Amino acid sequence: MSRATRVALLALLVTLRPAPVLVAQQRDIPSGLLVVLEGYMGARRPKDWGTTGLWLFTQGKSYQFQLQKLRVVNAGILPNQIITALIPYRPSLFLYGDRTTLARFEAAAPGDAIAITGFTSAMRQLQVSEIVVSPPTATAAPPTAAPAPSD
Repeated sequence: MSRATRVALLALLVTLRPAPVLVAQQRDIPSGLLVVLEGYMGARRPKDWGTTGLWLFTQGKSYQFQLQKLRVVNAGILPNQIITALIPYRPSLFLYGDRTTLARFEAAAPGDAIAITGFTSAMRQLQVSEIVVSPPTATAAPPTAAPAPSD
């Protein structure tokens, strides 16, 4: 391969690489999505590997929230696209809404199960319409031995 061919190939590769601005634009969360975040307040439990740690900001305070399930109710976007957009930031999401609704979130104890329903808007904001807080559910202990096969 001649030097001129290598230079031309390198120039072509440099011009075809994606611009950093396009990557940043892909991280935006579309406005108007109805989402439901389910998880619990506080640090991740030692044996709970199925959570994503987020920081939620409301009324001047940040709260650690362990996201266990995210549902997008009204659009064709995947939940992992929203999670990917939120993870790099602290706070991850800003909660807005009725003060009495947000007070339920603030009053939740660490470990309480929380379901937050709301609409997304620009700049990682969530307009909260409902928050349901319930005491932590007891999980069944795994069996100590495998069950015997039945023939």
